[in-house]
Amino acid sequence: MKAIITATLLSTFCFSVLAQEEQEDLLTPMLLFEKDGGGKQVFLEAATENQIQYRENKVAQNFVVKRINEFKSIFVYDPDRLVEIKDLYEGRKYREALEKIQEFQKLYKPIAPLKNGPVAIANFLETECLRKLGDLKEYGKAVRAFDKSSLTRDTVQRQLQISLFWEKVSNEEWNNLHQLAEEFTKTKLPSNQRAQVAYCHGLALEKIERPKDALLQYQIVMSADGGSSEVIARDAALRALEILKNDPDVIEAKAAWDAEGEAQPLVGTIGLQEAAGIADLYKMVLGNGSAVPVKYAYFLKYTVDSGEAEKADEKADEKADEKADEDKADEDKADEDKADEDKADEDKD
Repeated sequence: MKAIITATLLSTFCFSVLAQEEQEDLLTPMLLFEKDGGGKQVFLEAATENQIQYRENKVAQNFVVKRINEFKSIFVYDPDRLVEIKDLYEGRKYREALEKIQEFQKLYKPIAPLKNGPVAIANFLETECLRKLGDLKEYGKAVRAFDKSSLTRDTVQRQLQISLFWEKVSNEEWNNLHQLAEEFTKTKLPSNQRAQVAYCHGLALEKIERPKDALLQYQIVMSADGGSSEVIARDAALRALEILKNDPDVIEAKAAWDAEGEAQPLVGTIGLQEAAGIADLYKMVLGNGSAVPVKYAYFLKYTVDSGEAEKADEKADEKADEKADEDKADEDKADEDKADEDKADEDKD
């Protein structure tokens, strides 16, 4: 009986220790800046929009409750779990990040009401992961559930505005989307957000049968921010290649190039070489290690390689020499004509 009681007490003690360690682990470091200029680090335990509850150190038994406006400002450090989420997000591991975010939201619910706090950041990253995964239905739900006042950063507020573009894509409201994009043309945006607007606009222009205008928007996407907007930059490249593949002028230029073995002076030749450049960009950067899809891979041979460039230079030199010879012949002829005129004048005299 004594052994059973001892085992029970030990189990209870171990559980209590683990619970205490978990509680301490969830305490979030925070800096408090006093209005008189002083400051200190404490550990945030819970919060509302207007109040914070904290402990002076991780092992303190008592907690303190203060109104936020009693301080000049506060700064909350990112918990380790949020740092991990950000690393997964930056590493483009969006599904893994989403799993960690859902766990984070539950664990840190006591501090969720804090504006510009860790949970607000995690909630925003949830919307971004869904957008980058292309799950526009769930993205729309997450954006609508997101408290837009919880994060006041300009980039976040602009991104929430741009969510309207994705909502219209999801609902296939192409004419409205085109009009909205036209209104945004003069709005100053960071490159990754400009890429989003251009991509959505390109989709709308395709749907309203303006492929060449759509192509211009996809070019903006690829040049605006192929790094942080890698998913839509890759999709924009593929959509641009599809447009060029079906362009009658490009088809004609391709046939002429194939027949003559070199580029021909046709309207579609520029588009053909543009397609070659996009395919090469996909192969080198945007494809993230994957090959150019087979139906577009043939574009790669319509580039001017070093040998062809050298031949082109030789032809240009030959033409320049021919032009120089012609100019010299014209000058000699002019001199001869002038000499004949002078002699004729002398004979008259």
